[in-house]
Amino acid sequence: GKLIVLHFPLMMYTICGFEHALTNMVVVPLGIAYGAQVNIGQWLLTNILPAALGNAIGGGLIIGGIETLLFNWDKGEGNTNEMQH
Repeated sequence: GKLIVLHFPLMMYTICGFEHALTNMVVVPLGIAYGAQVNIGQWLLTNILPAALGNAIGGGLIIGGIETLLFNWDKGEGNTNEMQH
């Protein structure tokens, strides 16, 4: 059950053609296991490294930057973890 639930988003992400480090860590080794003509070093350098850097920039800087602009975290505004009195 859990494997099927995890497989569907991974499959859709891959079908759409997006590069994601976690997706590639599943799909590319499966391809290598089934005879794809790529070695591990080539895969790490040309696929995982750029995808991981892109994910870090997109997820960390862009999303983090937008959240910082939308919420004033220094004053605690937008913090839903604290009870409002």
